[in-house]
Amino acid sequence: MVTGPNRAPSKPHMHLKVACIAVAVLLPVLAGCNRDITACPAIELYAITVFVYDSVTGAPIADSAVGYVRDGDYLDSMVVTHTGRPGDGRTPVGMSGAFGRPGVYDIYVSRLGYRDWTRQGVVVGRARCYVGNRELTALLAPVP
Repeated sequence: MVTGPNRAPSKPHMHLKVACIAVAVLLPVLAGCNRDITACPAIELYAITVFVYDSVTGAPIADSAVGYVRDGDYLDSMVVTHTGRPGDGRTPVGMSGAFGRPGVYDIYVSRLGYRDWTRQGVVVGRARCYVGNRELTALLAPVP
């Protein structure tokens, strides 16, 4: 019990009782708050990533491939973003486009000596924190 010259005697068990009541009342209220609170990293992703391989040998051929993605009037060229052929880690294997932009994309990939590869209507939405990423594999057929 705390006393002083200008203080009335306090009852420690009363403070504990008030704290317990406050927790009992507030806990259900706080628990009902938005449970989907997510801390999002400050990053964006490419909407489209295409891994480019020779359809006969399976060799990665993104090194000299060119590609672009189109969504209506939006057009973006693709850049090499993924490397990592088993054994060396430096061989270009994938290319990406449409940085941080959801949409419905037509995708075009070409390389000299190969038939063009296309996909139409590829839908990329928004994930919880950033644009979703669609990964595709392009198996380019050599021109006879």
